[in-house]
Amino acid sequence: MTTSVAAASEDERLRILVIQPDILDGPERLIPWMQDRGATINVIPGPSAATSSLTGYDGLVVMGGSMGDADTLQYPWLESIRQLLREAHDGDIPTLGICLGSQLMATALGGEVRIGSRGLEAGIARLTKTHAAATDPLLASLPQSFLAAEMHYDAITSLPPQASLLAGGEKYPNQVFRSRLSWGVQFHPEISPATYRTWIQAISSPSDGTVDQQGHGVDDVETLDPVIAASSAALIGNFVEVVRDNHGVAPVRNNASATVCSEL
Repeated sequence: MTTSVAAASEDERLRILVIQPDILDGPERLIPWMQDRGATINVIPGPSAATSSLTGYDGLVVMGGSMGDADTLQYPWLESIRQLLREAHDGDIPTLGICLGSQLMATALGGEVRIGSRGLEAGIARLTKTHAAATDPLLASLPQSFLAAEMHYDAITSLPPQASLLAGGEKYPNQVFRSRLSWGVQFHPEISPATYRTWIQAISSPSDGTVDQQGHGVDDVETLDPVIAASSAALIGNFVEVVRDNHGVAPVRNNASATVCSEL
């Protein structure tokens, strides 16, 4: 599926490849936020990573999914995603890994991911920036402490060598990290309250308490969504500007439109 609207000139367009491992975790709000910065987005399903190339792309985003980093035997194309993450990292192509994407990035670059020792992290988490984030192009403009929407069982237990921790949380410390031009975020900047509610309903029964884990239920996600969305939109906008700076083109107006391509 391809949706086209009036776009910035060909030379001003940024091409960003978005890999979506799970049909239930699409780029959602990332699309308008990136469109507003003049990006052209191509969304492909996880299995297509095995036959995909970064040639012609200025940036890479890997979304989350219900599968785990250790599920490569069941989903062999996870290794193809890791390979693309390594290629982007070594080639200095700006990359953003989200939840599962951040975990795949961690193991692709030599880190470690395991089932979280403190169980599922769901709902809202307050993250705190480290000193290294003060000059980081993605996080510098965000508040010292900000809220994020979470949904993950696995956790990054060891960062890749040479990676810097940019933000941590109370339950799981490795929430945002960077290595060269590759960033991993354990949370979900793309998620809307409606999608979050769908995920909770898919993994829980009304009596198991999952929706109220640590006091963070779906109602809290909905109530605090304007605050969460503001920080998330800023982070995604900053990522696109990193892609733009790396690509070497002039900024476009925030209302510039773009093309979104999807093979899903």
